[in-house]
Amino acid sequence: MKKRRPIISGKTRACVAPPSSELLQRVAALKARTTEEQNLSSLASEFLAITESTEFIARGRQVPHPALQEALTRAASDGLKRSLRLTGIRVIADAELGLHHGSAILEGVTGMFYYFEELHVGVAVFMDGGSPNVVHTRFALAMVPDPRMPKPN
Repeated sequence: MKKRRPIISGKTRACVAPPSSELLQRVAALKARTTEEQNLSSLASEFLAITESTEFIARGRQVPHPALQEALTRAASDGLKRSLRLTGIRVIADAELGLHHGSAILEGVTGMFYYFEELHVGVAVFMDGGSPNVVHTRFALAMVPDPRMPKPN
């Protein structure tokens, strides 16, 4: 008799073990540097090194995050000094690490990012396909106006 594989819908996922102490330490070190570090390229490299671990890859789930999408669109537009429209995004959330990360495409510009919920701050790298431009930027959800607030006259 053939073994049946469990079906995992988009609303549920397989259990993932708690993060190892090594992963927690690496993420904590990155988090501590995220708000103050001037060398954003170094932060992006450190984050990419964390993402190479099998443990990290197995964690998180894709989620919608409209405010993060807006903040990334603004950060890319400001960094590349032109108005851009988001054409694709993938946001992965890991609640135990307090981290969102993923990739975005904005009219031919590709980007990758990470964002710490507790800090309300993240770092993104945008690569303009039409030029050698690579922009590293720090962003905050404070960049996004609260839709409940009245607009200035």
